Amino acid sequence: MKNKRVGTISMAIILIAMGGIMFYSQINQVSAIDIAFKLWPLSLILLGIEILWAKYKGTSEESLIKYDIFSVFIVFVILMVNIGMYGITETGIMKVIRSRIVEQSYNYELPKEGFLVDKSVEKIIVEGFNNSNIEVRTSEGDKIFARGSIIVNSDSEENAKEISDTDIFKIEKLDNVVYIKYRYGYDYTLTDIKLILPSDVKVEIKGGNKLDLVVDTLDNNWIIDSVDRVKLRLDKDLDMMVSTILSEEDNLSGNVKWTNDKVGTEENQKYKGELVLGEGKNKLNILHAYEVIADQI
Repeated sequence: MKNKRVGTISMAIILIAMGGIMFYSQINQVSAIDIAFKLWPLSLILLGIEILWAKYKGTSEESLIKYDIFSVFIVFVILMVNIGMYGITETGIMKVIRSRIVEQSYNYELPKEGFLVDKSVEKIIVEGFNNSNIEVRTSEGDKIFARGSIIVNSDSEENAKEISDTDIFKIEKLDNVVYIKYRYGYDYTLTDIKLILPSDVKVEIKGGNKLDLVVDTLDNNWIIDSVDRVKLRLDKDLDMMVSTILSEEDNLSGNVKWTNDKVGTEENQKYKGELVLGEGKNKLNILHAYEVIADQI
C-alpha cells in the first residue's frame, strides 16, 4: 500500500517563495512585507492543489492519503500570521509601527517671534500644555519675544522639516487680550521655550509642568494657574507680593522668608504662603501649584 503525504510540498514551495521574495526585495529595494501581503492567498491555492492531486493520483485501493500534520500546521501558522498582519495593515497600525522603527530625531530652532504690545492691550495670556517647561522673563520694553527648539521624530528629514515649519506656537490679539499658544503634537517635543513679556501688563500663565519665572521688574498683577512646579528668581529691589496655597508645607521653599499659615479644614489641610518685597504693591498669585521655590538675588 502506497502512502501519499499531503502538505509537505506546499510548505516547501511556500518557504522557497518566501526566501525568493526576501531576496528580490533586498536587490530591488522594495518591501518584502508588501509583496507577501499580496501573495499570501496563494498558500491556500497550493495546499488545495496538492490535496486534489493526491486524491487524483491515489484513486486505487492500494493508495492511502496521509496528511503531513506538521507541514499543514506550519502552513496554517503562516496563513494566520499573514492574515493578522494584513488586518494590522488595513487598520493603519502597521504604518505607525513601521514609521516608529525607522524614525529618527531631528532638532530645529523655532523662528524667533516678536510682537508689539500697544496701549490697547490689557492682558497677556500664555496657554501652556501638559509636560511643558517654560522660562519667562519680565522686561521694561513693549514687545513680546518668544523662541524655543523642537525635536521632531520622523522617518525622513523632509517630513521633519515640514512639521517644524508649521505654526507650533503663535501670538495673536483678540480685542484687548494677547494670546500666546503652543500646539501640542505626539510626533514632536518642544524644548528651551523662552518668553520675554512686558512687566507693565497683566499676565496670566495657564497650565504646564514647570515654569521658571525671572522677575527683574514688575509693574502690574500677574497670575500663574495650574502649573505643577514654579521656580521664581526675584530681584532684590522689587515692590511686590507673592501668594500661594499648597497642599504640602515642605513644598514652599527657597532662600526667602515666607509667612506660612494653615488654612482649610482638618480633612483638607492647606498651607498659605506669602512673601512681601518692598511694600507689596504688585501682586503675583500662584494657584493650583504643587511646589513653589523662590530665590532672591
